[in-house]
Amino acid sequence: MTPRLRSHARPATQRGMVTVVAMLFLVATVVFGLTQMLNMSSGNVAESQRQADRTAAFFLAESGLEKAQASLAAALVGSYTNNSCTGIASTYTLGRGTVGLSAVSSPANCDNSGATPCGACTVTSVGRVGNTQSTLTQDMNLTVRNGVYCNGATTDCANSPTLNWQLQLQNTAAVTGIGLFALTYDEQGNNQASCAAASNCRLQMSVSSPAAGNNSVGLMGNAVLIPAGSTYPIYQTMTKGRNNLAEVGGFFLGTSAPTLTGPTTAAGAASYWNTRNNDATSKTVGSNGSSTGGTNDGTATSGGTCAAPGTTTQSCTSWCQGGDTLVFSFSANVTQLSDELSGVTFGTNAGTGQNVAMTRIAKYPSPQVTGAPANVNAEIWYARNPNFTGTSPLAVNASSYKGRGSGAVGARWVSNNADTTSISSGTLTVGASFTGNPGQVISVGDTVSWSGGNGNPSCPTNTSCGTVTAQVTPLLANEQLGGRGRYQLSGALNVPSANNRTWTVSSTVLRVSACTVCHFAAGDALSGLVSGRSISSQATPNNGYGATEATGGVGRYAISGAATYVAPGTNLYAGTPGSTLYLPATSSQPTVTSPQMLIALKSGTGAITPGTRVTAVSAANAATTAFTVSTTPTTPLDGATLCAGTCAFFVPNTDTTFALGGVTANFNGWAGGFTCLKGVDLTPQPVTSSTTSTARWTEAVQ
Repeated sequence: MTPRLRSHARPATQRGMVTVVAMLFLVATVVFGLTQMLNMSSGNVAESQRQADRTAAFFLAESGLEKAQASLAAALVGSYTNNSCTGIASTYTLGRGTVGLSAVSSPANCDNSGATPCGACTVTSVGRVGNTQSTLTQDMNLTVRNGVYCNGATTDCANSPTLNWQLQLQNTAAVTGIGLFALTYDEQGNNQASCAAASNCRLQMSVSSPAAGNNSVGLMGNAVLIPAGSTYPIYQTMTKGRNNLAEVGGFFLGTSAPTLTGPTTAAGAASYWNTRNNDATSKTVGSNGSSTGGTNDGTATSGGTCAAPGTTTQSCTSWCQGGDTLVFSFSANVTQLSDELSGVTFGTNAGTGQNVAMTRIAKYPSPQVTGAPANVNAEIWYARNPNFTGTSPLAVNASSYKGRGSGAVGARWVSNNADTTSISSGTLTVGASFTGNPGQVISVGDTVSWSGGNGNPSCPTNTSCGTVTAQVTPLLANEQLGGRGRYQLSGALNVPSANNRTWTVSSTVLRVSACTVCHFAAGDALSGLVSGRSISSQATPNNGYGATEATGGVGRYAISGAATYVAPGTNLYAGTPGSTLYLPATSSQPTVTSPQMLIALKSGTGAITPGTRVTAVSAANAATTAFTVSTTPTTPLDGATLCAGTCAFFVPNTDTTFALGGVTANFNGWAGGFTCLKGVDLTPQPVTSSTTSTARWTEAVQ
């Protein structure tokens, strides 16, 4: 029997339940899938944000390195030291993050102006965005050039027709500056240096060392005016292409444009040199073992004709007049690249020299300069001292005394037949024979006496005939306050007029009739014309006494002691000499500076200890300046002329000697010279062509 398949139909309600279950499963599956997709999308967004932050932090760190490179490049234009590197450290906000910079110098203590130049600056830059940071480290290797060299063994140093070496000076200031350059060159074979026209240089000196042959060295000193905002190439030409050379430069700026000193603008007028090796106290050259020299007094005069470069010595004594900066250019034939001066002291004269320690601006080449010749050394040193303010570099009529002038106490005159001078019933009449006013004055409290003449006075000769109690007013024609006129006396004695009668008025009033230093004041001890007394007070200034009176100056001063007569005279002094000095307000004036202004006695009475400096300045009154010095003059000043600036460096009217430190047996011969500038009130910088070489950076793994 064939089986039959049977079909059982389900109720409609069962079929609907299956559909619902299927739909729920489908919805659950979709929800689950969507949830997974959302979780994955959220994770992707977060990761994308982190990646964006990492990228942004990286670019921030990279921008920090670029900023550090710019800072280094700017520092290399001036005097670069280890502080130029470490000073980069900073933290600042940029965009939506921050940048942190730190730097380490190599060597740790370095200075491009000396024998230990800076070789590298390692900068670390950290960029931070949110919780993400990127750290980059860059070694910025420095190619330091405080000068330029030419090695004749590998290069044609003649610089003509092909230019193979030069310095590049950029003046970024708003005023013209002066570049001073010292070219050291091997003179063997009669090698000579010449100013290149394109350099616009101004020759100041051309000096040869006393050594000959392989050890001979030449110095060419040039001054180049560099206009504001301009860049100049600096180079010279040589007659021998295979002789070694090196050149350094110093750039000098002021608040306003500085200038060279000298009586004219002729070449060499602002410089001193002396190639005569036997002139021990005035030479600027030396052979092996020599470390001293000297100059003439470059501020002795203000005019004259100066010698031109190429002569054996500078003969004029005005080459440094009015200067504030003294520059020493030095060239040497040496043995090693490390050979250098350790110091230059100007003014080493025993007992009279100022012993001014000069500061080095640059030395070149150094041991770090690859390929440089070892036998040439070029250096520039300087010393600066501010000038007095005013049109003259000299301060005149300086005094250790507060008051310095002319004066008198009381009055004396001789009457004649036509004169009416007499005493009658207690009234003193001073007639036309009295011509001492306004240099002499008659004051209340004065006593009157007489001698000589005829007649029968009731007042004995040479005794007091009474005390002045008042001057009778109003004044009549030809009468004067304190001069000719009528005066009431305390007594009633009579002294008739007579020919050749001497009248004496004794007083306790000092009449100051003129003064160069006008700061007379109560309490001042008097000396000179009036001695053993002191000033008690000054009468209220009154121009009616025949002169323009002023506080502390021309006027009438009550003094201690008994009434006396002192004839008119000069050399009147007030005050006790000490470390405070006084100047007329009309003179050039000292100022308080840092470092303190060095001063010297140029002429006049007095003695100032070497090294004396101005420590304070004040206006004593309208006519007088008071200033304090570091050391009290050993002999009080009186009518003295003082100088500051470079004038204070020199010993007046004689040779000023100098000494070089660090000169060893490696120095085979040397040549030097001095140049003076004025208007330099900023720190000079070495002329440098230092650059940062291509650097590498590394990224720290986060």
